[in-house]
Order: sequence, then C-alpha cells, then structure tokens
Amino acid sequence: ELILAFKLQEIFTSFYLSKHTGRKLQWQYTLDHCLLKGWLKEKAMKEFHVSLYQALVLLLFNEHKDLNYKDIQEQTKIRSYLLFICYSDKSLIFSF
Repeated sequence: ELILAFKLQEIFTSFYLSKHTGRKLQWQYTLDHCLLKGWLKEKAMKEFHVSLYQALVLLLFNEHKDLNYKDIQEQTKIRSYLLFICYSDKSLIFSF
C-alpha cells in the first residue's frame, strides 16, 4: 500500500510503544493529518496542514523536481480515487 506511510508508521509505532506498554495502535489513514514545515524560494518558512495522502505527495518533491500523476501514483501506491482527491483539494494551490 502506502510505501512512505508505512515507514512513518513504523517510526511512530516504535516511539509510541517505548512510552506506553500494553496498548495497540490501529491506523486510519483517511483520518490522518500532518503539519509540514518547509522553506520556499525566498527562504520564507511555510506551514502546511494537510492530509496524510497530501503529505506523501508533497514529500516526494524533496527528492524530485518534476513528477506527473503516474509517477506520483507509482511511488506512493495511493489508490487512484484518493490521489484525485489530493489533486482536487484547493488548499494545496498556492503561488510562490
């Protein structure tokens, strides 16, 4: 399924279980959200409060300058209809 999401899940699970014993985590990917912080061209720090799927798409651009829809789908393994929602969300449209 979601390649990067599983890596992040493993990191958080390890951290969480080191603090709390006897608990079980159940992941609901459609409910997850992230706060991403980054620096843009003008060296201005920006914060993006986005869904997990949107975060996975944005994080790909740390390693790639240009990606098309097919590339993003192949690298994230996000289902087509969920990826379409990421693309159609107007909150990710901003100007530099």
